[in-house]
Amino acid sequence: MISEVKKNENYYLEVNITDDNGNGVIGEIIKYSIYKSIDNILIEYGNMIDIGDGIYQKQINLSETGQYRVCYKTPQKYCNTIETLIVIEKDSDDIAKIVEKLDRILGLSGENKRLFDLVYDNRNNLISATIKIYASKEDANNDQDAIAIYKTTGEYNLNDKMVSMKEVKE
Repeated sequence: MISEVKKNENYYLEVNITDDNGNGVIGEIIKYSIYKSIDNILIEYGNMIDIGDGIYQKQINLSETGQYRVCYKTPQKYCNTIETLIVIEKDSDDIAKIVEKLDRILGLSGENKRLFDLVYDNRNNLISATIKIYASKEDANNDQDAIAIYKTTGEYNLNDKMVSMKEVKE
């Protein structure tokens, strides 16, 4: 079995021990050992905790990414087993940040965007504005729940051609 776990987060190793009739077996000593797969170095070992109904558990927390091998040693009449853990960087916060950035990018690309507070110079060049982006058409129509607000400024040359534009998230 292969499991993916996040770096620096608690994870429970679990083993289910049953008799020939499928009933949970309690009171046994189940040992575990964790090895780093790349160099076979022992990282951690110990006994698992009997939590009842044949379930044995151990909470671990791995601080390095990579592949690990977990070996479970059970009493002789039961089957030993091996599990592979792939430890990855934490990503739940990253995914939320990516979704937020994607929403903002879609808004800036023209989807569900509104301009407010437009300021023009004496030659009718737009020199600043406020841009609000929204998650939905309804939010944009009602100017509610803006995802982000940007201040936009533009500079023009003497021929009234824009030479620079800057959008800064407020």
